[in-house]
Amino acid sequence: MNRKLLYVDAIVDYRGVVASPGAVLKEGNTILAVGTPQEIGTPENALLTQSEGIITPTFVNTHAHLDLSGRGNVPAKSSFLEWVKEVVLPIRRDEEGIQNAVHAGIKL
Repeated sequence: MNRKLLYVDAIVDYRGVVASPGAVLKEGNTILAVGTPQEIGTPENALLTQSEGIITPTFVNTHAHLDLSGRGNVPAKSSFLEWVKEVVLPIRRDEEGIQNAVHAGIKL
C-alpha cells in the first residue's frame, strides 16, 4: 500500500476552502481526501509526514505585454536599461498604437 498522510500548517483548495491545520491523504498519485486532521482521521497503513508550510493550488502568472507585440523580436542589448530605452520607451501609447499592438499579440 502506498498511502501517505501529510499534515501541514494550512491548506487552501481550488474552491477557496481553508483548513488550518490541514491534512492530505493520498495513494500513489491520487489525492483521496483533503481537510483538517480531525476530518481525515488516521487511516491504517498510511505513512504520516508532518511539514511546516501551506499547500495551495498552482499559481499561474497569466499577464501579457501586448503593448510590446508590435515591436517583434528585439534581441537583448548590453543591459536591461538599454533594452528598455530602445524597445519600451518609444512605444506609442495612443489609442491607435495600443489597438495595433493588441491585434498583433492576438495573431501570435
